[in-house]
Amino acid sequence: MELMIAANTITAAHADALLKATPPEQRTDYAPPKPDEPKGDPLQQIVKLERKMRQVQEKYKRAEESYGSELLNLVVAKGYPKNVL
Repeated sequence: MELMIAANTITAAHADALLKATPPEQRTDYAPPKPDEPKGDPLQQIVKLERKMRQVQEKYKRAEESYGSELLNLVVAKGYPKNVL
């Protein structure tokens, strides 16, 4: 409104253009989207999350245990072709 009054051009077309050019976050009729509500029982979600965390920890431990031997195999495999040629 202030722009239209300052320019002395109070028209519907000008108001429509300003409305379309204004980002939604700056408009008074803008309602930010609400976050999704969690589905299901919170206790079940915690149990499920703990189960997944345990699985990830087990995979990490297995990877950690085999890291040294796999690294050694890769180093040997990388150096072998250099010695053969």
